[in-house]
Amino acid sequence: MSNVSNEALWGKLSEMDEKLDKISKKEVSIEIPQQDIPTISKEEIKAIADESITILGKNVDSHFAANRKNIELLNNTILKTRKLVEDIKTPENGITLETIQSILSKDKTMVFGWGRIRKTTFIIGVLIVFLFMMITFSMKQHADYAILQNRYTWQSVTIYKLQIENDSLKTNNTITDKKKKTK
Repeated sequence: MSNVSNEALWGKLSEMDEKLDKISKKEVSIEIPQQDIPTISKEEIKAIADESITILGKNVDSHFAANRKNIELLNNTILKTRKLVEDIKTPENGITLETIQSILSKDKTMVFGWGRIRKTTFIIGVLIVFLFMMITFSMKQHADYAILQNRYTWQSVTIYKLQIENDSLKTNNTITDKKKKTK
């Protein structure tokens, strides 16, 4: 069965090969229609270019005008701000801008025993020590309060027991007194 199919396949391929040979030998002529391309003169090209350049120039001019307006507004705002800063009155006690700058530019470190340490670090350290002491004293006060509360509870229980014992003695005493009076 495979022989028959192979022979048929080879037959079909040879037929196709012959047809392709015939097609390749023929000259195929395709006619392309000729179109009339209009010719444009140099003056017309120049007029179109001038018109496009004019439109582009108007667009650029409008952007330039908008940018110029924004720059002028920004410049006016900066000048007003500068005038306001210059018009700020200095205090009458002689403090000037230079003295404030000198105070702010001073060294922010201090010599502490073995070396230099920042003032803010020193202040934070002191505050941490202070916070630790406060927490310690608070814990001690809480412990003392718990001890006092425990003693108060113990005293209340003891007083209650003594009152019960005292009451029981009174009742025993009154019973014995009644027996003595009745005899």
